[in-house]
Amino acid sequence: LASLRSVSHDDAKRELTTFFGVGEKIADCVCLFALDKDAAIPVDTHIWRMARAWYVPELAGTSLTAASYAKVGQAFLDTFGDKCGWAQQTLFYRAAVGSRET
Repeated sequence: LASLRSVSHDDAKRELTTFFGVGEKIADCVCLFALDKDAAIPVDTHIWRMARAWYVPELAGTSLTAASYAKVGQAFLDTFGDKCGWAQQTLFYRAAVGSRET
């Protein structure tokens, strides 16, 4: 898998999704956390909800599809630039954990 560091995000993601049980979100997690693909945007329930509210409101009321997943990624790239995966992680933390009282 280390060889995937030297290919584009799209190529790495495409290769990862050939493995049984690996979908877009897991492939993007591997790309972001292990393969130095800083623009990878793993889209889970929290990010999907946030993206529709703040970044792609035209997707409100729709289901997550391959096309809408790509639109979310592009919206984050347009908003946060080439390190948008790390901005996504900060927002994910806030949505998933940061709003809970400890």
